[in-house]
Amino acid sequence: MSSPIQRTGTVIRRAGVVRVAVFVIIGVIWGSNFLFVKVAVMTMSPEAYVLLRSVAAVLMLASLTAASGERLTPPRDRAALTDIILCGLTYNLVPVTALAIGERYISSALASILTVTTPIWTTALTRLTIRDDRPTVVNYVGLILGLVGTALLVAPGLGNSNMTSRSQVGAILVVVAAVSTAVSFLIQQRRLSHFHPLQSALWQMEATVLMAIPSAYFMTDHLEVSLAGMMAVLFVGFLAAGVALAAFFWLLREWGPRRASTVCYLLPITGMHWVPPYSTKS
Repeated sequence: MSSPIQRTGTVIRRAGVVRVAVFVIIGVIWGSNFLFVKVAVMTMSPEAYVLLRSVAAVLMLASLTAASGERLTPPRDRAALTDIILCGLTYNLVPVTALAIGERYISSALASILTVTTPIWTTALTRLTIRDDRPTVVNYVGLILGLVGTALLVAPGLGNSNMTSRSQVGAILVVVAAVSTAVSFLIQQRRLSHFHPLQSALWQMEATVLMAIPSAYFMTDHLEVSLAGMMAVLFVGFLAAGVALAAFFWLLREWGPRRASTVCYLLPITGMHWVPPYSTKS
């Protein structure tokens, strides 16, 4: 018969395996996300894509939240609502719009490579803002390796004839999305981690829908959605922005922003599987 210490050790090991499994699953879903974003923005405006993606995510997250027995309505506390809006802005509206526009000019594979800079920005911002979660020497070594790896992956395209001025703008927009996402990780961890991950994800998506309606209305002249485009939106909304987002918020609460953000290192593995990084094909 096992002792209490042995049973505790077994529980801890199993919990660690679950976290790693969730980490890998998120990486696979988010890595595939870039191809589906590319398909969607070829059939609709980026603003319309952001709105439809957010609506699909709200439907999925509301269903999961209700099924879990958690409260659907957001808190009435003004400070909490402000944080929810900030996270909706920095994690959804700004980066998703920037990524959608950027992927009009660069391949989904290159976008997935540039997103690898997210944990780099997260580590830098953590060093500046969170005293009790300062990066260690190992973290800095990982940061340097991440920079070097990203540079090696991106460098071949700098002299490529396919890298036009529009492609450079697209690449910059994806980096802007990475920085904005890093900011949202810190806000989520410091201000919203006490909420259930499903609730936090749902309320942020609801805020994103409200913020995305004006831009989608004024910036979209007409909406012609193909079957492929709608399927892409549903995949991103239900899985990447719904299930995977809630899972990531749970992982963020378990590991903290610096460690959880390293899931972005897995994205090129899936993203580059579909399209070569400097291909002009979609």
